[in-house]
Amino acid sequence: MSGIIGSKLNIRGSGLVGSLGTDGQHLLSSGPGKTNVFEAAAGAGLVKLVSTTLTGATAAIAFDSTYITSTYSKYLVTFEGITVETDGHDLAILLSTDDGSSFATTVGMARYYTVNSSTSGSAGSVAYYPASSETTDNASHEGGISGHAFIYNTTSTVQDKIMLGQALSSSATPATIYGVLCHAKIKTSSAINYLKLYEPEAGGNFTVGTATLYGIVN
Repeated sequence: MSGIIGSKLNIRGSGLVGSLGTDGQHLLSSGPGKTNVFEAAAGAGLVKLVSTTLTGATAAIAFDSTYITSTYSKYLVTFEGITVETDGHDLAILLSTDDGSSFATTVGMARYYTVNSSTSGSAGSVAYYPASSETTDNASHEGGISGHAFIYNTTSTVQDKIMLGQALSSSATPATIYGVLCHAKIKTSSAINYLKLYEPEAGGNFTVGTATLYGIVN
């Protein structure tokens, strides 16, 4: 008879008896005349690859070709509480095709809105992905810069790369909270294998905060 007999799966008339899978696996055909197998079901979602938490002054956070590979064509980077050492500095992102030896030409812009008032503005044609905009406070109690950025077409050898996301930061003088919509086009047809978060202003450091990289599964 067919069915589960003890811890085995019996297929009637086939002479084939297979072991049962474990919780969460699905049954997969191995082809005619072969015992079926159980394996983990692939699903869409995020795969956490690496996370970096700052414990002191750091010029940049980088994720290299150990983590940015051909496995995924889309990535998500999140940043939480990234605090700049110097008032007025911002957070930016650059991508590289040669593991950080050089950086791809980038055209970025940010549109900001003041959450606690009614003003807005923009910063366009910058040579990086602008993950924050306007004056950023260096006081840790302000919460730093938090947000995310999606990166598309990272494995393509034909198309340019696209980045888009949003963030929130604040300044102390005047006391303003900025919501920021961020966009950038990375003009390279080579595959990306490196990402750097840094301050576009010269000599800037981050003091605290966490950045995390995820691969996106379709």
